[in-house]
Amino acid sequence: MKTFEIGIDLGTTNSSIAIVRNGEIEIIKNTNGEEATPSVIYADKNGKLVVGAKAKKKALDDSDLESAKNWKAEVKRLMGTNEAVTLPNYGSPLTPEKISSEILKSLLADVARRYPEISLSSAVITVPAHFSTLQSEATKRAGQLSGITNVILLQEPIAAAVAYGFTSNTDDNWLVYDLGGGTFDVALVASRGGSLTVLAHGGDNFLGGKDIDAAIVDNYIVKALKAKGHNFQFTTDQNLNKKLRIFAEQGKIDLSTSESTTIDIEIDLNNTTINESLNFSRADLLNACLPILERTVDICNETIKESHIEIKSVSKIVLVGGPTQMPILRSYLEKELRVKVDGSQDPLTVVAKGAAFFAQQNPIASQSTSTQSMNNDTTYQLEINFSPVTSEDQQTITGKIKSPNEKSKSAHTICFQAEDKSYTSGDILLKNEKFIAQLPTPKKSTQFWIYIKDENGNLLEGNPDSLSVSNGVSISGAPLPHSIGVSILSLSASKGFSEDEIMDLFFQKNSILPLSSTKRYYTVSDLKASESENALPVRIYEGESPMPNRNSLICDLAITGKMVHTNIKKGSPVDITISIDESRQLTVKAYIPEVDLTLNARATIYDEDISVNDLKETLNEQTQRNSEIDTDDSQDTKRVDNMISEIKATIEKSVSDTDQKRKASKQLKDLMMALDSAEARAEFDRNVAAFLKLSEEVQEYINNANPKESRAEYLETFNAIKQDGNRAIDTKDAIILKQTLDKLKRTNAIWMFNDPVFLVSIMKDAQQNRNSFQNMDALDEILANCELAIKSNDLNSLRENIFSLLDLNSENTTSAIKTLKSGITR
Repeated sequence: MKTFEIGIDLGTTNSSIAIVRNGEIEIIKNTNGEEATPSVIYADKNGKLVVGAKAKKKALDDSDLESAKNWKAEVKRLMGTNEAVTLPNYGSPLTPEKISSEILKSLLADVARRYPEISLSSAVITVPAHFSTLQSEATKRAGQLSGITNVILLQEPIAAAVAYGFTSNTDDNWLVYDLGGGTFDVALVASRGGSLTVLAHGGDNFLGGKDIDAAIVDNYIVKALKAKGHNFQFTTDQNLNKKLRIFAEQGKIDLSTSESTTIDIEIDLNNTTINESLNFSRADLLNACLPILERTVDICNETIKESHIEIKSVSKIVLVGGPTQMPILRSYLEKELRVKVDGSQDPLTVVAKGAAFFAQQNPIASQSTSTQSMNNDTTYQLEINFSPVTSEDQQTITGKIKSPNEKSKSAHTICFQAEDKSYTSGDILLKNEKFIAQLPTPKKSTQFWIYIKDENGNLLEGNPDSLSVSNGVSISGAPLPHSIGVSILSLSASKGFSEDEIMDLFFQKNSILPLSSTKRYYTVSDLKASESENALPVRIYEGESPMPNRNSLICDLAITGKMVHTNIKKGSPVDITISIDESRQLTVKAYIPEVDLTLNARATIYDEDISVNDLKETLNEQTQRNSEIDTDDSQDTKRVDNMISEIKATIEKSVSDTDQKRKASKQLKDLMMALDSAEARAEFDRNVAAFLKLSEEVQEYINNANPKESRAEYLETFNAIKQDGNRAIDTKDAIILKQTLDKLKRTNAIWMFNDPVFLVSIMKDAQQNRNSFQNMDALDEILANCELAIKSNDLNSLRENIFSLLDLNSENTTSAIKTLKSGITR
């Protein structure tokens, strides 16, 4: 049974590849004899794409404008977007996936050159733990574009922990600090009972070595050059900024081995000439990038808190990523976190090594071999249950042997023999085609050949004909880095459908992959058959805010009238199923019971397009919102003001840097959530009173709720919500209190709109107050429909007509539903 042999670290700045050979992990060097390949692409004058050191050299050495326009680095930060990269020499635009696939092809070519016998069709590719679903999916597509048909994605902190030698001998806790070229990940990993588990993780997809280089440019180089009389457009000239960041990166690298260095800047580009030497010390570096280091430590502390592990129980911090070679970073971490730092492994190759170790735990399901064997009338098929890696000295293997056909002789015995003949199980007698065996698990990966015999001792052909096992720590399922949910229309007990959308959670952050769940929703408008203009808008998000627009959009569901042959009435049930596999590939299905129709409804695979003007407009709105918050918390005010200043700077850079647009969008969402929190704190006393008052009203309602058989379920749900609210009041957690208050309002509304007595009371109120309605014809039609629904005992029809009635009496008769992005509710 063949297993994966290749592990790849597809990095923002550098990439590396490792293989498993004879049970040992080996980093493959490129044609320059280096273990890490720069993740840079260049289009030469013949239109050929060049990857690696040669491409980086072009970017660094060529000062002409043409060369400056024909290279691209750090494309990893664009993964999951449809942002095209244009290299004029190449001719056609390049997607981030295409560029990444070229980097992967270069790495695979290095393997083929050294070990041509190794199959390149299967590999483990690592991704940051904090990567979004879209970014992870794009990485898998890049692998497939490079020719890797079987791609498994692995979170980088897990790979790093394995490579550092996280063993199963004792229970232990490590903090994996992974600061790469473009992303930051931190994970609290634990060894429990021979299994590696991620207890908690955090990160920032816009925080890495690239940002340190940019900070050096902004906070040191530009200031120094201006002091020497240079006054160019440093932030808006993209090519100039690229060059300066390359010089900054080299200065940063030099300070890893020296206390001070000189940054020699020689630029003659687009009428810009600079020839200066700047003295640069470790103190200068720390001063330039201190806000970045502070941000990483904040995320570390949040992750440790989330793991419920005391800091004294963390034995060490293991370092991953090129920027962690900075001595100032190591000293800063030990000072702030008070945990010893381990940087003993090569930070540029440690992730690839861990990926290769994980690779050998995954058997390859070869379709061609399987098909050939199934068509062979003499091949016996084996179903084997075993763990390729286990912490035990031996393991029990079970299985079943299926004969090729009814006329074939029955298998009688099975034998397992180590490739080096150090162990043989002897012939094990089958019982009802089943077997059980005990195999040793050596420290090194060992292949065991499988021999099947008939009752006369003749060898029979089996598939698979071997398996590999080794002793080590096994890796449990990876945690989901972000909560996943669907945007739904909220209900209000007084207005019916409100103008608010909320995120209804399917999976909580840190849930263990794979995951699958189905939930029932109801349409909030009609879906007319055969029409393409009207659609049922459903959007899937990931993030931790209950408000969808604070989270990241994963995909739209395109359920249109053209997909159905019968009209779907408002209030019809729709079952949404979301599934996520181990590599975070997300699938969405919608089932409409009334027409027995299942739709694989996912319509988008890329992140939303971002406009700089939209970013500026949103920032202005949030700045105005901030000015209206009445708070005495000076710390809150300072933090928000700093966030606004940072966003302004990022938006200014985004004019010439696509990556900065994505960063600004993320910063704006963080700002909105920070303002949500500030508003909740400012309104704490008011929300306490509102929660206590609403709790009394809901308790009274439940006592008389209909149908009566629902009262016990309602009471259980209410008590849980009330407990959360009271705890938030006791601990003065304004954010949780606000969220709990909103949840109680929504839950109460759902109950009431499923209560026929409540619905009838609204109808009667409308009959008694006819004069408050302007459109009498529409009123009479709705009331007549309500009467019919009551007579036919049709609760769904009654509820939908009551929604129409409430909408008819609204000041805005156009209805909020028509302008909202969600077409479903609970």
